[in-house]
Amino acid sequence: MQWRQQLLRDLPWLLIIVAVAVALRTAWIIRADTFPVQGLDTFFYDQTARRLADGLGYTHYLDGIATALFPPGYPFALAGVYKVFGASIAIGQAFNVLVSVAVVLATYTLGRLAIGRAAALLGAFLWAVFPSQVIWSSLLMSELVFMLALVLSLALVFASMRATSTRGQVAAIVAAGAFAGAATLIRGQGIGLWWVVALWLVLLRQPGALRTIVLYTFAMALVLVPWTARNARVFDAPVLISNNAGYNAVIGHSDYADGGFWSPASRGVFDDYILIRNPAGEVERNKAGTRMAIDWALSHPKEEIVLAFKKTAILWGEDADALWWQEAGVPAFMTSGERRGLTILVNLFYYGILVAGGVGLVLAFRRSEPWAGLVLLIILYWTVFHIGFFAESRFHYPLSPLMSLAAAVGLIEIAQRLRVRFGYARIFPPDLQ
Repeated sequence: MQWRQQLLRDLPWLLIIVAVAVALRTAWIIRADTFPVQGLDTFFYDQTARRLADGLGYTHYLDGIATALFPPGYPFALAGVYKVFGASIAIGQAFNVLVSVAVVLATYTLGRLAIGRAAALLGAFLWAVFPSQVIWSSLLMSELVFMLALVLSLALVFASMRATSTRGQVAAIVAAGAFAGAATLIRGQGIGLWWVVALWLVLLRQPGALRTIVLYTFAMALVLVPWTARNARVFDAPVLISNNAGYNAVIGHSDYADGGFWSPASRGVFDDYILIRNPAGEVERNKAGTRMAIDWALSHPKEEIVLAFKKTAILWGEDADALWWQEAGVPAFMTSGERRGLTILVNLFYYGILVAGGVGLVLAFRRSEPWAGLVLLIILYWTVFHIGFFAESRFHYPLSPLMSLAAAVGLIEIAQRLRVRFGYARIFPPDLQ
């Protein structure tokens, strides 16, 4: 009952935030003249979703043979939308807007459960107006759907800690694990969520931590098993999520590696495997890439250290990747002035979020607030994961809701201290704390 009363009290604010999120994303989608181009991730996702919607299975658009080239979660989600509403870029973009609304609400829910009312509302608003996330909404990419599954999983972890009955605790943590499994099927980074949550619970000395970890892991594994079984049948080899790990590993660990993306195909790295048709070719290429990357890393320890710093800088250094992707492979539709202005806006907002978020995390640690430790562990894991492969600035986009919530805590504290220092009127009414 208390939760329902709180939600009703926050509903007007949430409706405003959702309206702002929808308006900004709709306006940008109308402005953007972007579409999937062959050779880019967007094209694979769109074409695979169309094939799924047509009943052709998870097969490659080039040869119609079964594939596990990319994680399947987003194509399956997009295929469901295409099946019901028809396959078109506009439908995919409308789906992005709906998912964005869900992310706003999930961010609010996570903030409400883990931090407090003011931070939940402000964090949801910050994500709603986050420039890079507004711009990203025009692209048929997996980040948004992954983001939703990630935030929902974390929100349910905190819901399990707040539950007053054993049944409620079990239901919440099982659901949290299931969403973590879904996140893993959307993007491979999700695979590490189980150990991040497990380590956090252990460090937190949470009562019943062992039971929670077991239930979370079981539910996560249960979601992954059907896809892994399908891959074992199709490829006659153990393929947990996808066959692109070896390809990505070579990008990050080779003589050509610079921390960011480069195309192995352009350097002839996998020429020996091009003529091997799917699905055998995918498995062999994945194994070969993994082997080449490990061998190179072990024989180049000094270069690995330099690359680790470069990847970290690329991952967190700026936020404007969304703009590059808008015009990747398509005729430029932004003027140079518009592109330059948007780049400045996107990065300034992002740097502000980083500063405010840093303040929020420091304050939360001083107050021994559990959420701060979880966020830092996720950031650490995210960084280490991409050091293991390669980095692009868009790869930090899935953590933008967490960054927005941390920034909200920092901004609220800064505002309240300024009020006290300079005698301003109260910025946030007492009932918003």
